[in-house]
Amino acid sequence: MEAGSRNFELGYDFSHIVPIPHDADSTAYVSAGAVELGLEYRSLDQDTQVETIAPDGTTVVRQVELVESGLSIHVFDAAKRTERLRFDDLDDDPHYHYLDPGKLNHLVVYDRAANGDMMEWAMAAIGANLRAMLTEARAEELAAQVDDALLASALQELRGLVAKHRSVPAAG
Repeated sequence: MEAGSRNFELGYDFSHIVPIPHDADSTAYVSAGAVELGLEYRSLDQDTQVETIAPDGTTVVRQVELVESGLSIHVFDAAKRTERLRFDDLDDDPHYHYLDPGKLNHLVVYDRAANGDMMEWAMAAIGANLRAMLTEARAEELAAQVDDALLASALQELRGLVAKHRSVPAAG
């Protein structure tokens, strides 16, 4: 087998579906130089309408067909504010995405039994593997611009935001 090749596909190809965008007003942003990290609490249900821009440039409005909530970590190209990776620690269906807007939406199911707490895993993966993950998301140029010191500082701040969010009692 050739190095880097796979017998099995990694996750699911949802490139035909535009992912539900983050809510910019509900996202806390942390600068890390060429990349920017975002932390968002997402709450989605059948009453949620999502407006997205399809790959052909048309606006699409759709109803959310699931009921889910949880924290999401977004990794953006800071210069373009385009999302390249997303880690969705949702209550029932934790997963992460490799994203190339309009071209790639590759979803990988997260295994809590094997990997433990998804937020801790995601922050460790970002810290250790961000360049490789950005390359998988077809963002090679962005991967080459990652500054390890800025990323480490940003992850420290992100850890604090996650801890703060988890210490707030749930409403209701």
